[in-house]
Amino acid sequence: MLNLNNILDIKITKKLTILFITVTLGFAAIALTYWMVIKNEREATERSNLFIKYGQLVSNAQKNYFKVRRYEKDFLLSISASTGQTYNNTPLDEHAKYVYLLEQNMEQLRALSDSEGFKLSEKVIINEVELPADYQSELVTQASAVVENYKSSFADIVKFNQVVGFTDEEGLRKKANSLLSVIERGVGSAYANNVQSILAKIRSNEKHILQSIDLTESFEELKRQLQVLQVQLENPENILELGNPNLGTYMSEYVGTINEIVANKRNANEYTELFDFMLGPIFDEMGQSSSLSIIQNQTTQKSKTNTIAGLVAVSLIAIASLISFLLYLFGYTITKPINKLVDTIHEVNQGNLQARTNLVRKDELGELSTAFDRLLDEKVTQLSLSEKNNNELNESIISLLNSVAQLSKKDFTVKAPVFEDVTGALGDSLNFLTKETATALSDVKEISVRVVVESNRVQRQAKLVMAVAEKERHQVESIMGELNKSSNEMVKMSTHATDVNKKAEYALRNTHSALETVDRSVAGINGIRETIRQTEKRIKRLGERSQEITGIVNLMNSIAERTHILALNASMHAASSGEKGRGFSVVAEEVQRLAESARDATTEIESLVNNIRIETKDAVAAMNTAITQVADGTSLAEKAGSAMRATQNSTQDLVQAVNAITKSSKMQAHTNLQLVEDANEILESTRKTDQHLHQQMTTTNNLVRYSNMLLTTVGIFKLPVVEHEDKLANISVEKIQNKKTNIGVTSAEDVNLYPAARVKPKRLKTRKTYI
Repeated sequence: MLNLNNILDIKITKKLTILFITVTLGFAAIALTYWMVIKNEREATERSNLFIKYGQLVSNAQKNYFKVRRYEKDFLLSISASTGQTYNNTPLDEHAKYVYLLEQNMEQLRALSDSEGFKLSEKVIINEVELPADYQSELVTQASAVVENYKSSFADIVKFNQVVGFTDEEGLRKKANSLLSVIERGVGSAYANNVQSILAKIRSNEKHILQSIDLTESFEELKRQLQVLQVQLENPENILELGNPNLGTYMSEYVGTINEIVANKRNANEYTELFDFMLGPIFDEMGQSSSLSIIQNQTTQKSKTNTIAGLVAVSLIAIASLISFLLYLFGYTITKPINKLVDTIHEVNQGNLQARTNLVRKDELGELSTAFDRLLDEKVTQLSLSEKNNNELNESIISLLNSVAQLSKKDFTVKAPVFEDVTGALGDSLNFLTKETATALSDVKEISVRVVVESNRVQRQAKLVMAVAEKERHQVESIMGELNKSSNEMVKMSTHATDVNKKAEYALRNTHSALETVDRSVAGINGIRETIRQTEKRIKRLGERSQEITGIVNLMNSIAERTHILALNASMHAASSGEKGRGFSVVAEEVQRLAESARDATTEIESLVNNIRIETKDAVAAMNTAITQVADGTSLAEKAGSAMRATQNSTQDLVQAVNAITKSSKMQAHTNLQLVEDANEILESTRKTDQHLHQQMTTTNNLVRYSNMLLTTVGIFKLPVVEHEDKLANISVEKIQNKKTNIGVTSAEDVNLYPAARVKPKRLKTRKTYI
C-alpha cells in the first residue's frame, strides 16, 4: 500500500516521461532488430550477387575455352589441308584473341575469389563431400595454372607443327615432298608401273599422316609401302630400267624425314589430349560449386532471418507487456481522481452546494481538487449576496415593463418610474424617448396634411402634360409614315439603277471579251496561214526527196539484175563441176531467188514513190487553195474586230451614264435614310417622354395614396397636448429636415437633464429569469 501511495504522489509529467522513455527503448530495440535483419539480407544478397557473377565468369571462361579449342583444331586442320605456298594466319589470330579473353576471365575470377564476402562461413558440400570454405578459390587457382600451362604448351604445339611445316613449301613437309618428287622422277619410265602405284600409295599415306590425329595406322602402312618400294628398287632388272642407282639414298632420307614428322605430330597430339582431360572437368566443378554456394547462402540467410525474427517477437512481447502494465498503472492513478472531480461537479449541478472532492495528493490532480474545493466555497458566499440584489432589481424591472406595455398601446402620455438602482438610467432614457417621439409624430402629422394637398395639385398638372404629349406623338408618327414611303421609293430607284449599271458593265465585259476573241482568231488564222505555207514547202521538198528515192531504186534494180546474172553464171559453173559443185549450186539458186525478190521489191518501191509524188502535187494544190481561203477569213475577222471596237466604245459611254445615275440615286437614298433615322429618333424621344410621363403619373398617384395612408397611420397615436400646437402651421421644410437629421441623437445638454443616465449599471453575476 505504501508503494501505491508513492506512485500516486508522482507527478503526471514524470509518469508520462517514464512511459515515453519505455516506449522509446522499445522502438529502439525494434529498430535494432530490423537493422540486423536488413544487414543480414543485404550481406546475403551481396554474396549471392558475387556467386552469380562468379558463375557468369565461369560460363564465359568455358565459352572462351571452347572457342580456344575450336580454333586450335581449326589451326591443326588448316595446316594439314594447306597445300599452297603461304599459310592463312586467321585460326592462330582467333586462337590468340580467345586465349587473351580466357586469361582475362581467369584474372577476374581470381580477383572475385579473393574479394571480401565471397567465402561462406560454412563448408561447401559437393556430392555429399564436405570441402573447405576456400575450395572455390583453390579451383580458380588450379584453373589459372592450367590455362597458363596450356598457353605455353600450345606454343610448343605451334613450334612442333612449324618444324613439320604449315604448308607443302615449309619445313619437313617441303623436304619430304622434294625427296618424293625426286624418287617419282627417277621411276618415271613407262615400264615401272607397279613402282608408280607404290609411290602413289606412299604419298596418300603421307597426306593422311599430316591430316589425322591417330598416326599409327597410316605410319605403319607408309613404312610397309616403303619396304615394298625398297624391294622393287633392289631388283636388278628394275634398276636397269630405272636408270638411277641413287634412289636408295633418297629413300633413306625420305624415311628419316617421315620419322621426324611423325615424332613432332605425336608430341603435339599428346599436349592436345592432355588438356582435354584437365581443364574441362575443372570448369564443370567450378560451375557446380557456384550453384551450390548460392543455394547454401540462401539457406544460411533464411536460418539467420528466422533467428532474428524470433528475437524480434520476444522483444515485442516483452515491450508490449511492460508498456501495458505502465499504461494501466498510470491510467488508474489519473482516472480515479478525475472521476471523483466529475462526480463532485454533478452533485453541485444537482443543487448540493456542500459537495467537495476532499482529495489529499501531491500531484497535479491533488492541486486541482484543492483549488476546486476552494472555488466552490467562494462561489457559495457570492451567490447569497447576488440573490438579494436580484430581488430588488426584479421589482424595478417589473415597473419598467408596465410602462413599456402602455407605450406599446400607442399611449405616449405615460411616464416611466425612475428608481435609484441600475434601472434609474433606463427609466429616465425611456421618458426622454417618449417625449421626443411624441413631438416628432406631431410634426409628421402636420407634414402629412400638407403632402396630401401638394400631391393632388401635382396629379392634376401631370394629366394636362400627358394630353399634350399624346397629341405630339400622333403627329410625329404620321410624319414618320410619309418619310418611310419616300425612303422606300428611293431605295427601289437606287436598286434599279444599280441593276442597270451591272448589266451595262456585263455587256461591256462581254464586248471586250468578244473583241479579244476576234483578235485571237485573227492571230490564229495568220498562224494557220504561215503553218500552211511551211507545210507546202516541206511537201515540195518531200517530192524532191521522192525523186532521189527513184534514183536509188533504179540503182538497186540494176544491182539485182547483175546479181541475177552472177547467180546464173555460178549455177552454170556449179553444174559443170558435178558432185563437188552441188552445194555451191544450191547457194547460187538462193542468191538468184534473192535477186529476183529484190527486183520485185524495187518495182513495188518505184510504184509507191510515183504514187507519193502524185499525191504530193495534189496536196500542194490543196494547200494553195487553203492559203487563199485563210487570207479571206483573216480580212473578214479584221472587219469584225473593227465593228466590235465601235460597239465597245458605245457600251462604255452607256456604262458611264448609268454610273452617274446610280451615284445620284444612292446619294438621294442615303439622304432619305438619314431623314428617316432623324424622324425615328424624334419618335423614340416622344415615346420615351410619354413613358416618363406615365411613370410620373403613376408615381404621383402613389404619392397621393401614400400621403393619405401616412396621415391615417399617424392619427392612431395618442399624443400629449403641446403648448405651441397652433404654431405647427408655420413649420418650414428646412426645420423639418433638421429635426429628421437629429432624430435619435442625444446632446450633452439632454444628458445633463437626466442625472440618472450617467449611473453605471451593476453587473449581474448569476442568471435568472425575471417576470
